[in-house]
Amino acid sequence: DRLVVVGRGEGQPGDGLRRPPRELHRVARRRLLLGVGDGRRRARQLPGDGLQRIAHRAERCADVGHRAVPGGSHPRGAVGADRDLDRAVVSHRQFGGSLGGPIIKDKLHFFAAAEGTSANQPAFGPYIGQPQDAAQQLRVDQALVDRFNAALAQYGIDGGSGGQEFNKNPITNLVGRLDWAVSSKNRVVLRGIYNKSQGDDFSRSTSTFTLSSNRFKRDEWSSSITGQFFSNFNNGATNELQLGVIRQRFARVFDNIGPQVTVSNVPSPLVAGTLVALRAGPDSNSHINQLDQDVLEFRNDLTMPLGNGHLVTLGARAEVYKIRNAFWQNAFGSWRFESMEALEAGTAFAYGVGVGRGDPIARFTTSNLSFYLQDQWTVN
Repeated sequence: DRLVVVGRGEGQPGDGLRRPPRELHRVARRRLLLGVGDGRRRARQLPGDGLQRIAHRAERCADVGHRAVPGGSHPRGAVGADRDLDRAVVSHRQFGGSLGGPIIKDKLHFFAAAEGTSANQPAFGPYIGQPQDAAQQLRVDQALVDRFNAALAQYGIDGGSGGQEFNKNPITNLVGRLDWAVSSKNRVVLRGIYNKSQGDDFSRSTSTFTLSSNRFKRDEWSSSITGQFFSNFNNGATNELQLGVIRQRFARVFDNIGPQVTVSNVPSPLVAGTLVALRAGPDSNSHINQLDQDVLEFRNDLTMPLGNGHLVTLGARAEVYKIRNAFWQNAFGSWRFESMEALEAGTAFAYGVGVGRGDPIARFTTSNLSFYLQDQWTVN
C-alpha cells in the first residue's frame, strides 16, 4: 500500500491564492486516504493545480541568500535584527465576516464571505534617523543622500528617500455561493471566488544603502467561477458535472520605471575607514516579471451501482491552459559607477541591459485530457 494525501478534496478553483478566507476551511474537507485512492477525488483537483508558478520560481532564484520575514528579507547571519523589529511599530489588522441563508425556503440558498488583512512591517536595514544603538550600522548621512539624489537628477532619475521605510501587505478574499434545488433529483451549485494580494519588498544592508525607489511590489489576484450540476437517477446512479474558469495575474510593479544605478567605493562620512555603496532605481532582477494564467476546466463523473457490492465510476476531465510569462531581467538597464565623482561626471564603469531576440515574452496554450474507470468493490 502507499500513502496518498489528498488536500482540498472538495475545494474550489482559485481558493489557493495565498490566504483563502477562514470560512472556506469550514466548507473544504481534507482527506487522508490509505491504499490506491479514489480516482474521482484525484479528478477533483483544482484547475491549474498541476501548473508550476514560473514567476515564483524565478523569485526564489533571485532571492537566494536571503531568508524571508514578514514584509521583507533578512540577510543570512544578521545579528540583532530581532531587537530592532521588536521595538519598531508593527501593525497587523484582520477583519472578516460571512452571511448565508435561504432566498427561497428549501429551494435556493446563498452564502457569502469576506476577509481582509492589513499588515505594516518596518523594512529591514539601517536608515537615516535611526536610534544610536541600532543593530544595523549606518554608514551614510543625509548630506551624502542629497548629493546622490542631485547627481541622479541630472539624468531625470528620482532616487527617493533614505529614511525609514515600511513594507505593506494588504490581502482581500471574497467568496460567494448559490445552491439551487432544481428538483428532488437535481441540484446546481454556483461558486465565485476573488483573491487579491499585494506585498512590498524593500530592504537595506550595512554595505549597500538603497533608496526607496529600489522598492518593488508583488501584485497578484485570482478570480474563478465554478458551476456544479448534480443528478440522481431511479436506478441509484448519480452524475456530477463541473465547469470552471479561473484567471490569475501576477506582476512585480514599481512606483517609477527606469534603470538601476549603483555607486560603489563611497567613503563613509560616519564610520572612518569604511566604504559603502549607494543604489537607486527599480531592482534590476525585477524590471519585468509577470505571469498570466487562464484555465478552463470540464469534468464529469457518472457513478453506477452494478450489484454484488460493485460501484463503478466512469469519468472524464479536460483542461485548457493559456499562459503568458514575462521574466526579463535588466529590461530598463543598470549602471555602475566606481565613485560619486564618476556619477556626477557621467563616467560609468559598467552598463548592462537585457536584450531579447524576437519576442522576449513566452506565450503558449496547452491542454490536458484524461479518462478514468473505477470500480469500488465492497466485500460482504
